Amino acid sequence: MPLIKVKLFSHLKYVFEQDEIEIELGPAATTRDLEKKIRLMGGEQIATLPFRIALNQAFISEPQRITENDEIAIIPPVQGG
Repeated sequence: MPLIKVKLFSHLKYVFEQDEIEIELGPAATTRDLEKKIRLMGGEQIATLPFRIALNQAFISEPQRITENDEIAIIPPVQGG
C-alpha cells in the first residue's frame, strides 16, 4: 500500500502538531478516501471543519484518484484578523 504525503495548513497543522503527515491508502484510493482517513485521525477537532484539497497544486471539487507521486495539500479556511 502506498504512503501518501499530505501537507497541512492552519488549524490542521496545529491539530496534528506537524505540517506534513504520511497516510497509508489502498492502490486505487481517491481524495475522498484520504479525506475520510484524515477526519478519523483528527477526531472531533476536525470532524466538521471545512477544508479544500489541492492535488498537484490545483484545488479539486470532485474526488480524484491519487498516487504516491501526487502532491496533496489540505487547506482549511484562512483565519485571522
